[in-house]
Amino acid sequence: MRITEGDEMQVCCQEGGPYAINVGAPVGRLRVIGPGTRTIWDGPLRIDLGLLDVQPDPDRPLASRSVVHAALDSEDDYVTLDATKDADEVD
Repeated sequence: MRITEGDEMQVCCQEGGPYAINVGAPVGRLRVIGPGTRTIWDGPLRIDLGLLDVQPDPDRPLASRSVVHAALDSEDDYVTLDATKDADEVD
């Protein structure tokens, strides 16, 4: 990944966790093509991704915990996805 002016990246680490990383960047143009040649999206937007409260379990990787936040922001639309991974479930 290349970080340029206007992009944002933040990493928070402390011994033993929990850990966090937040990345945000503008995208000059994103093209998404659907079935056939149908254009689903074509234009600029901003992407933000955050991994929060990351608590890895090296002995049982599937029991690791974290919170994920993703956002896409254009001039007309704003879409977010938030998910929580607990030791034995995803919400």
